[in-house]
Amino acid sequence: MYYKPKILRNKSVAESITFPKGVSSLDLSNNNLSTCVNLLQILRDIPQSVRLLNLSRNNFHKKLLSDLFQSIATIPLNVVSLDLSQNNLYQILGTGLAELLAAIPKGVTSLNLSGNVLGNMPSEDLALALAALPKNITSLNLSGNNLSSLSTADLIKVLAAIPKTVTSLNLSMNDLGSRSASELNDIISSSSQNRISLNLSENNLHNIGAALAQISASLRFLDLSNNALGKLTEKELLDVIQAIPKTVTKVDLCHNELLRNKSISKRDVLLKSLQPFEQDGRLLLSHNGEPAFARALLPMLSLVKQGGLPLDIVSHILSYFLRNPEKLYDNQLIQNKIIQSVTANKGVLINQRYKQMEFFSIASSEKIEELKKRAKNAPKDENAAATLAHFCIEI
Repeated sequence: MYYKPKILRNKSVAESITFPKGVSSLDLSNNNLSTCVNLLQILRDIPQSVRLLNLSRNNFHKKLLSDLFQSIATIPLNVVSLDLSQNNLYQILGTGLAELLAAIPKGVTSLNLSGNVLGNMPSEDLALALAALPKNITSLNLSGNNLSSLSTADLIKVLAAIPKTVTSLNLSMNDLGSRSASELNDIISSSSQNRISLNLSENNLHNIGAALAQISASLRFLDLSNNALGKLTEKELLDVIQAIPKTVTKVDLCHNELLRNKSISKRDVLLKSLQPFEQDGRLLLSHNGEPAFARALLPMLSLVKQGGLPLDIVSHILSYFLRNPEKLYDNQLIQNKIIQSVTANKGVLINQRYKQMEFFSIASSEKIEELKKRAKNAPKDENAAATLAHFCIEI
């Protein structure tokens, strides 16, 4: 159960907190707890049921360091996930940040340090701090920390300082794509060492090329989402994917606009070229300019046309992709959506199937009705009938 108590901000002593029974996720974010003199008591009294603790946006950089260290150290061992994001921790210089991180209790396995602008710290201080992470931490979030401001040599030293026990590393939103190809080789190699999961999303890595070949053999999951990979040519994209070692069993390519503004034929060619790399769902390709329903539509309709499944069963399956506020029957819901899909974008789907392009220059459901008439009336328009059958639109 999630719980966010109402602690009044900017009070030197926070009001006593009554925690509801069974709370597992406790949100103490954005409370300016750095000004609270009884922070130690608040953290010490966290219920044993709590597993996730959010202490983000509390200006901890302003807290007296000795008090902050002691307070963090009192967090109960039942807390396994700790969020210290957006606390301006980059302003804790020297050995301060190292001492803070070393004080994190042994129960914590997941640590969120995102949005702390750590790249603005002296690289020596940052490397010292990360090296001090307790060995119990296996998941580390360093996203949005302006790591691009570090030189490549300093960044590699910082990455090398992260304990080997950290098997999941999030480096998203750090503008790593601004580096040269050779620099990316070194960064990818260093960041993936000893990792099982590596998040490189939102780094503008459309020029990453062969750098992915440097991925460590230990890595199993790689997140490349939101990297503008749709800007690449088909060959460039295939080169990127082919460079990823086969030991990586999941690759997230979502939100890369891979299918945006592509014709049906070009889309099919691209998806077919990706098939050798997509065994057992290895490539995650959702949200690439093609809605989930649209992506499922044609394969499911192919099943109908090949006699694999009746239309009513396919309609029932496809209905799970759609909202149905009008409580339509599955068949009617899917018929409406098919017509909407094939007439979208000036009827690009139906245009490619029905050769009389001028007829569908402005596609609409009315034109579908006209097509049905052509299929019914004598002399029967076989092209119209075939087009409707192709999209499983009932006459």
